This record gives sequence, structure tokens and C-alpha cells, in this order.
Amino acid sequence: MKTIIDLKKHFGIKIMDLLLLAHMLFYFGADARVMRPGDTKKFFAEKHLSYKDTTIVSGGRPMRFVCTGNDTMPVMFFIHGSPGAWSDYKDYLSDTALQKRFYMISADRPGYNGSKGDAVATLEEQVNCLEGVFALRRNNKQMVVFGHSYGGAVSVKFSIEHRDRIQRLIMISPCLAPDVEQRIYWKRAAQNFTQTWVGKAVIPRIFRNSTTEMKPLPDEVRAMEKDYALLTMPILEIHGTWDWMAPYGNLSYIEKSFPNCNVETVTFKNKNHKIVYSMPEVMIGIILKVDASMASR
Repeated sequence: MKTIIDLKKHFGIKIMDLLLLAHMLFYFGADARVMRPGDTKKFFAEKHLSYKDTTIVSGGRPMRFVCTGNDTMPVMFFIHGSPGAWSDYKDYLSDTALQKRFYMISADRPGYNGSKGDAVATLEEQVNCLEGVFALRRNNKQMVVFGHSYGGAVSVKFSIEHRDRIQRLIMISPCLAPDVEQRIYWKRAAQNFTQTWVGKAVIPRIFRNSTTEMKPLPDEVRAMEKDYALLTMPILEIHGTWDWMAPYGNLSYIEKSFPNCNVETVTFKNKNHKIVYSMPEVMIGIILKVDASMASR
């Protein structure tokens, strides 16, 4: 089932010469969203909400997870993009309607924020580091896995490896289609630059960590494609048509790539890669609507 939503008229033209600069500005914006423990405490105090901020060893390294809600409820597990932090989902973890339905857990992926150290290059390593989420839940109910951007690819690999534990997969603006990703030449140029001695000297670590995991992504996804048929859970994919970080072709790829899944898509015309945190109320509304629909079946 496909839904197309036109929120506003498209103004202006993307100028190709500015794409690389815009790419870097996006990255700096992602870094600005990072919340350290003190920021996290202040945020939830102002919301008058309880939370759990914990670091546990997973995949042989310390991994940070932030949790909210009733731990007897099914888990909704959030996986952020590249770069990013658990706090990309702070508006979801603090939403009272979601808290009534889920125990929500958001991770700092390896190499970011509280999950210190170097990034990891493979999707398998990403999943190994995130498996600590199972130690944080208090029941064996199937969980909902939620991934944005590069986190979309991680969420697919996570769902394949733990398919008996996953009730639904939600992806917003995922970077998944390998041919689409490979053709983003400006992104490849930026990634190659970070590997030079100049790039290593001047590019902040958070961006170099992003390159470590993003550069091999097309090949990583191609290797994973053989396992798509193992998935049988419903998939919800949400995308903006004006997304130059994870182009809209990802939606078409997902629609045709999971033969045994009921794939539902929602399109926002003239919206970009940031819809996951620029319009959380809209995203939460869609999630709740889909969840209520499933409960009524």
C-alpha cells in the first residue's frame, strides 16, 4: 500500500555545486543534536519523565542506551543514522502516547556519543554491538525496530539476524538501495577525501567515523540481499521526495526487494532527509495509526 502526501509546493532548484557543502552542514547539524548525560537529565526533567541512561558491554565494547516507558510493554528500538546519536529520537522517547504502547530504547551506535571508540565497518559488527538491547527488556514480546538513514540498513540486518524476535520494521529515509547509494558521486568524493592525509588531519572524528561505515555500505547491502526472503514481518517505509542524502529511489527498491513482507510506504512530497526529527509529531502519528491498525486485525 502506498500513500503520497504533498505538504507544500516545491520552491527553488537544488544547485549541484552546493551539494558537498550542504552535506557537510547536515553533518554538523547532526553533531549539534548530541546530548551528553547532563543534557539528557535536563531534557527529561523538563518533560517530567523518568528514563534510564545506561552503558553496557555489547559486541565486546561499551554501548550506551537510553530507555523510557514501561519495561513490561513491547520494545520499540531506535537505530540512528550516520553520524547521529540516541537523541535523534528524543521527541519519540518523550512522547506520552508512544510510552503507553512501548518500552522505547534508543542506542548510540558504535563510535558515536556515549558509545565511544572507533566506528565499525560492517553491518554484522553493527548488529553485534546493538544486541545488548535484548538485555534491557523485561519480557519476550516481539519488538519493533526503527531505523533512519544508515540506521535503516542496520535495522534490516538486525531484523534478519533476529527475525523471530521482530514484530515490525519501520524505516524513515533509509540508505539501502546499493545502486542508488553508489551513484551519489559527491558523497563518494567526500568519503574518499576523509581517507587522505589531509582529510584525516582536518576532518573531525565524527565525520571520519561516518565514512568508515558508509563507504562500504553498497557492497554490504548487496551481500545482505540474499537474506531478504527470510523476512516475513510487516515493513513501513517513509520517505521524502526531496532527499539527496538517501534519494527517493530507495523507496522503490524496498517495495520490490522483500518478497515475503507486507510493505507499506508513505511519501512526503518536497521533504528532505531530516523528516525523522524535523516533523516528529507527523511520524509519531503515522506509527500510532499503523500500530492501532495492526492491533485491530
